[in-house]
Amino acid sequence: MNLATSGFIDPASGISGIADFDGTVTSDGKDAKTSATVKVDKLQVAAKGSPAGNPVEVKYTSVTICSSRRARSARETLPWARLSPT
Repeated sequence: MNLATSGFIDPASGISGIADFDGTVTSDGKDAKTSATVKVDKLQVAAKGSPAGNPVEVKYTSVTICSSRRARSARETLPWARLSPT
């Protein structure tokens, strides 16, 4: 998905890149759990900035307690070391 033209992000923000989302959502009727990996190629986070030379990847798991409409993060991984080529 092209972040700049997706409609999810204001184009004036300068945020752009090509995002790939791979995830699952499960529910037991009380809680909803999401686990996903988001990978963004050519991520740019400022209008006057340059796109990242390497993909940025974020892995996360979260649980939403449906009855209270609250969410808690079970795990987040921000593998900054992965920004360099492997």
